[in-house]
Amino acid sequence: PHWEYGGSTLVMDDFVRLTPDRQSRSGWVYNVDQCFVHNWEAEVAFRLHGSGARVYGDGFAVWYRAEKASQVQGGPVFGLADKFKGLAVFVDTFDNNQDRANPLIQVMVGDGRTAYDTMDGTQTMLGQCSADVRGTAEPVRLRIRYEAGNLVVQYQLQPETEWKACVEVHKVDLPLGYHFGLSAATGDVADNHDIYSFGVANLGGLNELQSGASPDREPQVLGSGENLVEGGKTGPAIQRRNRVRALESPPSSSSFGWVAAILIVLVLVGGVVAYVVYALSKDDKKRF
Repeated sequence: PHWEYGGSTLVMDDFVRLTPDRQSRSGWVYNVDQCFVHNWEAEVAFRLHGSGARVYGDGFAVWYRAEKASQVQGGPVFGLADKFKGLAVFVDTFDNNQDRANPLIQVMVGDGRTAYDTMDGTQTMLGQCSADVRGTAEPVRLRIRYEAGNLVVQYQLQPETEWKACVEVHKVDLPLGYHFGLSAATGDVADNHDIYSFGVANLGGLNELQSGASPDREPQVLGSGENLVEGGKTGPAIQRRNRVRALESPPSSSSFGWVAAILIVLVLVGGVVAYVVYALSKDDKKRF
């Protein structure tokens, strides 16, 4: 594969440093070649470390994005531009919402219009897990498996140890022809974001959710909250997406017909009630 580099990225002997432990830095590596593999498994080995003892950040991202390498722009989402089309797996080390859950591994599917929620992705993530992946002596491994529309994210803290489950989402439609990439950013706090290896394996077979090699199609998650397996909890992004779709859906002509019929019935019932009240009042006046 052919890679392009940008920002503060440095190529070292054993690893690629996306950012040094310095404030306000960002860097990225991006695959020039498009991915036309239906089912794949990506694995990245990384270390996050620096001089910060209590605060550090911001984190890094693994991407499967629509943009070509020549179109990549720096931006606020872990070093790259916002409102992206594709898949992002964020390793977020800075605790923006102060819930003390970071570092977090988060999953987001971008439609090209939705902005990333900078408050630790609360409103835009499909799922997340807390993972103590910073300050390790050995590189941590992150595995992203996409097969038959199912997306599974796992991590491994030490070599030869078990893989830990993080997030699983079903019925994910990721168009063919996107590009893999990695990026990282620092802000008022900083860290070294080091990538030791990155590879993608072809799992073979076809994916029925992918209707063709068209990077112009919109990535999406089909269905509702039952697609997500994250400790039995529904991802807020799935709920939010369905609420927005419901609001954006125009009522059909049959819906207008039902509404008109209901209004007519309400008017008739209201008239009958008003007449009964009037008749009873007249009757009361006659008694006295």
